[in-house]
Amino acid sequence: MAGLAMGNPMGMGSMHSIAGSSTGGGAAAPKEESPAERSDTNIMFNACKGEVYGPGRGYKGLSRLLKKSWTVTVNKEVLSDEKLDGVSLVVLSGSREKFDDGEIEVLKKHLAAGGSVLIMTGEGGEKGPWATYKETNTCNLRHVVDVLSQSTITINHDSVVRTVHYKYYHPKEAHIGDGVVNREINNIAARMGVEKPRGDGPTVAVTSTPPDNTLKKEHLSFVYPYGGTLSIQKPAAPVLSSGYIAYPLNRPICGVYEHVQKQPGRRPGRLMVLASLNIFEDKWLGEEQNTKLAEVLMWWLLWHPQMKLNTIDAEEPEVADYLHLPDIESLAERLRVCLESPDDLPRDVTTMFDLSMFKFDTGLIPETVKAYEQINVKHEPLTLIQPEFHTPLPPLPQGLFGWYKRKKMKIEKKKCLCEAPATTP
Repeated sequence: MAGLAMGNPMGMGSMHSIAGSSTGGGAAAPKEESPAERSDTNIMFNACKGEVYGPGRGYKGLSRLLKKSWTVTVNKEVLSDEKLDGVSLVVLSGSREKFDDGEIEVLKKHLAAGGSVLIMTGEGGEKGPWATYKETNTCNLRHVVDVLSQSTITINHDSVVRTVHYKYYHPKEAHIGDGVVNREINNIAARMGVEKPRGDGPTVAVTSTPPDNTLKKEHLSFVYPYGGTLSIQKPAAPVLSSGYIAYPLNRPICGVYEHVQKQPGRRPGRLMVLASLNIFEDKWLGEEQNTKLAEVLMWWLLWHPQMKLNTIDAEEPEVADYLHLPDIESLAERLRVCLESPDDLPRDVTTMFDLSMFKFDTGLIPETVKAYEQINVKHEPLTLIQPEFHTPLPPLPQGLFGWYKRKKMKIEKKKCLCEAPATTP
């Protein structure tokens, strides 16, 4: 993996993990090599539960990225203790078939032994379009997450939608520029970008903390396609959120949980839940800084010594409360009559009638008489004004009767000619 540092951890004494273990007094114990620093570390993608994506479909780019530093395998059989023997990280990328109690117990034992589990879901949780497999929906990843995280991480049945268009046309392809909750993720991403040459060979990541003037503060921006949100309670902690532009506003989209070990000095198991299947898909892995985000998250899952989350951000994350909005579409189909409760009736019922709106009296006469003085008009009774016509009507002849008379005369004349006797020669 590009940017992996195989050396001494950086000077981050003030940064601690969520449930970091401490050693007692006396001689320091020999340092144990983390899985992230070993090339034989096994990352197993489960493919026995109808997973949506895997190294052979959808996650080819992610698989090539992981194979640069570790070993990637695929499990197509039922989960068992033998299958997880020697596995450092188990990836459940959208399991659509039901896990039985025995398989969930195997995953719990894997966490108790110090292993890591990455669970990825999609929009809508178990009720999303991705969860239907072979025309049935038996997905129980929400139950698996509740058991493994001891009910501290819950998958919500919702979707993250960007409210303002930016770069990507579909609203569910949300570009998030302020979604990093734990500041140490930004610090590690900035240190990944600082490289120096080693002899004539290729460049490698700096293995010690660079000076402050050479380290730029980087804010990871990533595209979050077709994902949902999570509900997280302590001791689990959110590391990514939906930001202040997407909706639901500033809600956790990626949470982490460390399994408390009963044996002192033993590395606790780590669980990460990411509510998007497409964020590391081949189509989106190269967009924005999704590749660098994948590296940082893998560092935490594989216990890289340079990756320790900030304790303050883990204890008091800056996330908003989950607000529920009414389903307007379903409410519009169920209209109900609005019943208004009337006020109490007064004892005197006549006070309820307003007779001043429609009445005929002499109440406006004093104001009318006073208006004569205001407009300087003499107050006297009105008289009839004789009209004066400046242009009298012209004399018009009655042409109708003359026309009728002439026509009648013509008819009588024709009648006389017809009735006259014929003359003899």
